[in-house]
Amino acid sequence: MRKLRKVFRKGGIHRFFINTLFDSTFMLLGIVVGSAVAGEVRLHPVISTIVTSSLALGISTRVSIYEVESPGQEIGIAKLEKAMFENLRGH
Repeated sequence: MRKLRKVFRKGGIHRFFINTLFDSTFMLLGIVVGSAVAGEVRLHPVISTIVTSSLALGISTRVSIYEVESPGQEIGIAKLEKAMFENLRGH
């Protein structure tokens, strides 16, 4: 969890919003249009679908950003270690 917070402090939160802007917009549009086309529209299932889909998309994006940023941090540390001729990882 600590690593995830560090990623978001380093600009990951900006990427989070940019990466999910179009995905979430079209997901919500699809739910609303699909519900309207289906005929009889009940509000509770539509709201429940929107909330759970948004939650799932948010979790998925956070995990993917974390996985993309982690190797980048490792590469940066490896380059710094090579330049300093010293191990910074403590082993």
